[in-house]
Amino acid sequence: GMKFKDNVIQIFGALYPRSHIPALPKGQGYGSVLSKAAKDLGVEVKTGMDVVEIVREEPFAGDVVGVIVKTSKGETRAIRATRAVVLAAGGFSANKYLRELHDPRVKDLGTDNLPSMSGQVAMAAVRVGGYLVGMDFIQSTPGAPAGKKMKLLLNFNVNGSIYVDKRGKRIVNEGERRDVIRDAVLGTPERYAYTVVDDETYQSYNSAVHKAVEEGIAINEAWTAPTLRELAQKMGCDPDGLEAGVARYNGFVEKKKDEDFGKAERNLAKKIEKGPFWACYTGMTVHHTMGGLNCNTKAQVLDWTGAVIPRLYAAGEITGGIHGTNRVGGNAVLDCFVFGQIAGENAAKEDVKA
Repeated sequence: GMKFKDNVIQIFGALYPRSHIPALPKGQGYGSVLSKAAKDLGVEVKTGMDVVEIVREEPFAGDVVGVIVKTSKGETRAIRATRAVVLAAGGFSANKYLRELHDPRVKDLGTDNLPSMSGQVAMAAVRVGGYLVGMDFIQSTPGAPAGKKMKLLLNFNVNGSIYVDKRGKRIVNEGERRDVIRDAVLGTPERYAYTVVDDETYQSYNSAVHKAVEEGIAINEAWTAPTLRELAQKMGCDPDGLEAGVARYNGFVEKKKDEDFGKAERNLAKKIEKGPFWACYTGMTVHHTMGGLNCNTKAQVLDWTGAVIPRLYAAGEITGGIHGTNRVGGNAVLDCFVFGQIAGENAAKEDVKA
């Protein structure tokens, strides 16, 4: 029952036009169809349960038999697993100490993840023998610069959006890997940039983007103006520089050749020329942690010898070794669904434990 829009675009960090856009924004589509499917199957969902320990027959041997949780009322409970435990608790991007320990470049950056993305469940798995891999590989995406409030995104479609610095100069190939774009943004003297689009690109975005940008305009973190010069003045950017930067980019679109950063010809199909123009701050925020629990292709968690920890599975961002040093935009959805299904099917095949 999941519904998608007809168009396929190249989103930020995706490298090719391969992204099918959900009809409902911000994960609502996936959440609604999957929760309905779970409810129809009689799956019981318990909220307000903080997993504090994973229970194994012996500290580093035997089967995993359940979890210890703390409720929202502070009560501790043991939940027995008759077949297996599947871990799907996300990454550790909200753990400031852990992420800066493994990648000092993200020092002082915020995160666009929930506070629960602390790595707590992964560490519980470590205490029963799980082994962590790829913890240094941490991905950042555009977000609020230090001291600003809102994460505003005008860069969804790389064909028609550009990144400029405070001098109005374009700083990177917008279709590059996310780590390359991160380094370009953090490499500016201010450690932030701006995203600039014209009205045609802006109107192609959904209502959630428009609502966020309107809120950003109200607190001077996003801007719109009929001309690029007026836009630059509102942004606090050099007007001559922005006009020259956009004109240079539009020239590359005409020639189908990006002489500055080598943007692919397929992504040079749209000039930035139809006012009003729109812009927002583009800082960097920690978005995805590629490191996590080492697993095999059956989604079983492995220990430090490569041996399977019986009846313990994992899927999604809590795992490591799936995406390498840089997750390609959109691939986390595939990771969650593919390995989530593999983990669920294999867990269901385990014999019932008395």
